Amino acid sequence: MGSCHRRTRASGAAQRAARHLNSLFGRGIELSGNISLQEPYSDYLTRGFGWGPMTSGLYESRELATHQIGVVTKMTREFEFVTSAAFIGAGATLPMDLWGAFRRRFFSIRPLDLKLLGRWFGYMPRGRFIHDDITRAEPVKGEAVIGWVAHYGIGCAFAALLLAICGLDWTSRPTPLPALLVGLGTVAAPFFFMQPGFGAGIAGSRTQDPGLVRVRSVLTHVVYGVGLYASALVWAALSNGEGGKG
Repeated sequence: MGSCHRRTRASGAAQRAARHLNSLFGRGIELSGNISLQEPYSDYLTRGFGWGPMTSGLYESRELATHQIGVVTKMTREFEFVTSAAFIGAGATLPMDLWGAFRRRFFSIRPLDLKLLGRWFGYMPRGRFIHDDITRAEPVKGEAVIGWVAHYGIGCAFAALLLAICGLDWTSRPTPLPALLVGLGTVAAPFFFMQPGFGAGIAGSRTQDPGLVRVRSVLTHVVYGVGLYASALVWAALSNGEGGKG
């Protein structure tokens, strides 16, 4: 009687365990025969639960969990990439504006008029990318807003280029050389795109003093490179601080 009683209780427990596993894995787990508490554990698994379906369910669940973790990790990395590029790019563009204000205040050197940048972009949907003289082109509605958005958007795009080259891990421990090289390299944008589009020629070749224009452009983009590094340091400090709190 005692043995039969133990066997019945074991079978009931096995049924409850099977129902629980079925609810977890969504797979049928067949029970065969009576299960005795006196049986070896290996026999209990192989004969009592049908080990094959159970392991199959476990493997499928593990693969599903691994896939879901991979998707979440990828989304997290992408979000981190976008937010890092936005912060570092905007933070690097701000020193360029401060540099322009400094030159205007103390050296009477006019910085880039962002209304003209907005005007240039405003004409692009119309299929016009190059002007004889952008200052004489008909103003575009909202060109000031377009110019500011484009100005900081380009700054963020170049920061994304830096992260694409160096990897997102660079933001954890920024080093100055990559930021300075990328900042200096971005001078190609005004030399070969913006200045010709404005009507100033490649690298300001149609201006009154092309050499001076080039030097000023290079200095401005070196400032941008310094801003990339400084902003990355701030971003790293903020990120590490949040990680420490967590």
